[in-house]
Amino acid sequence: MIVVYASSCSAPPPQAAGEASITYKLKFVAGPADNTRVIFPLPVGPERDAIMAGIMTSDGGSMAWVEQGDAGPGATGLGAALDGRGEASATYFVKALSVGGGSGLPDVNLSMRRPDGGPGELYLRVNKSGASIVTVEYELTASRDCGAGCGGTKSWKFSGDIGTALQPVDMTYVEEKR
Repeated sequence: MIVVYASSCSAPPPQAAGEASITYKLKFVAGPADNTRVIFPLPVGPERDAIMAGIMTSDGGSMAWVEQGDAGPGATGLGAALDGRGEASATYFVKALSVGGGSGLPDVNLSMRRPDGGPGELYLRVNKSGASIVTVEYELTASRDCGAGCGGTKSWKFSGDIGTALQPVDMTYVEEKR
């Protein structure tokens, strides 16, 4: 006699209710001989410390953390300064970081916000030698998948050419609930 047992179990969700995956990417491209610093927004919650401790640079870039209190209205808070010559990038990813906020959308917000602006209206700051245009790319995605009907995603993305000094940008902001 052959007995077959069927079991219907599913894999556990990737994160617990208070966790999220975090993707943070920074990049700029300037002239090959241009010394460049681009200051990008940083999250203001617990994910900021994780990013600051674990971000990896490439293309000869380096990171610094810069207070933006003198940057003008709305541009306050700590910024991520990516420095390099010509081109530089930095990335951070973690699958399950404790960010709190229960089971809904990850409670993630950014520094360097424009006053009275929407969630995607932020500032970038560029200091560089040479020509005045820099191509930048930015992404912060926080995604929580803690099971059926639990979690969601907040994402900010920007790619484009910007000038020097403090520049207002309109990032693509997406908020999706599960």
